[in-house]
Amino acid sequence: MLTKKGADDAPFVVRPALREDEEGAVKRTLFAAAIALLGFAGAVWAEGPIVRWDQVIGVTGHESADGLMVDSIRPTPRWVGVREGRAMLNLETGFVSINISGVSYLRHFGYGTDTPTPLGGPMPASSTRFATFVCDSTTEYPVQVDTGTFYFEQGAAFYRGFLATVPAECREHPDDIVLLLRTLNTGGTYFAFGAARTIQQQ
Repeated sequence: MLTKKGADDAPFVVRPALREDEEGAVKRTLFAAAIALLGFAGAVWAEGPIVRWDQVIGVTGHESADGLMVDSIRPTPRWVGVREGRAMLNLETGFVSINISGVSYLRHFGYGTDTPTPLGGPMPASSTRFATFVCDSTTEYPVQVDTGTFYFEQGAAFYRGFLATVPAECREHPDDIVLLLRTLNTGGTYFAFGAARTIQQQ
């Protein structure tokens, strides 16, 4: 790299031109990056059934109430409100997308409780969260598959990732999948679930 002066004596930088082999290497790198990006997009949107939940609802029933336990997973005793939430699962690729906001507590836990939280306060960022898909949920032998972990910030969370595997039970019976959003620190109790489900056959 050289520094020269122009007609007005203002310095300007002269960068050496790339050699032909360097230029080719740059082009190959950019091409590989474009292919990788296309490959990721293809994995996300590849043909296959996509299950969508256009609503996420917080748990507000008593933890021992009938119909709230899904397989072996219990609901949280800390009632939760959710302003907005959406999720999707591609059953062909295992791609998962979760977007949830306005998550706050609907019960007050004050001094002396394990984790004091004010009524109406946002879900804190300190706890580790994850999602579980329960496939064949109404049968004798449901199958659970978990996502990676994520965290909340000011009552909102955003997750993108792939399941390690998509069980056959999920692909064969997409209408029997339950989506649960859970807290690792509390033994895996769920605080919200997917609702308004649709199945898109591509």
